[in-house]
Amino acid sequence: MMDLAHLRHSHAVVTVSEYLRLHGIPESVELTSGHFGKTEYLNTTATPPPTLYIIPNNKYDNGPYGDLIRVDKLPPPVGRFSNTTKVTDMLLHHLKSTQRHGHVANLNDVERVLGQAGMKTWNSDEELERMLEEEGWVILYSFGG
Repeated sequence: MMDLAHLRHSHAVVTVSEYLRLHGIPESVELTSGHFGKTEYLNTTATPPPTLYIIPNNKYDNGPYGDLIRVDKLPPPVGRFSNTTKVTDMLLHHLKSTQRHGHVANLNDVERVLGQAGMKTWNSDEELERMLEEEGWVILYSFGG
């Protein structure tokens, strides 16, 4: 759920239903999947016909993974840990002992495991994430529920 009123204080936001209404397209064609239906929304008899310009990712997405936090795609794959540190050894041991498949750990578990081992050197989630990235881990943001 998003607070559109709050979001609109600092960003230009148009919902799909508003887009359709602005172009005289019946709201009944809105897809229930949440996807923007180019075919359904652009093939219309509306005058003037709506247009769509797709901004290439590199025009707004900067940084190693971009300034955006993606939750819809997995990050680039990471190879095996070659020069493991005490932090990585501790986390890999935790993952093995909890019988988790692969190298995926919940950030709260990471914080607990490293804290219990007396290895807490961070003061915020951002600092912990930065430390983990320096160790070779990739942060994946996802919906918790």
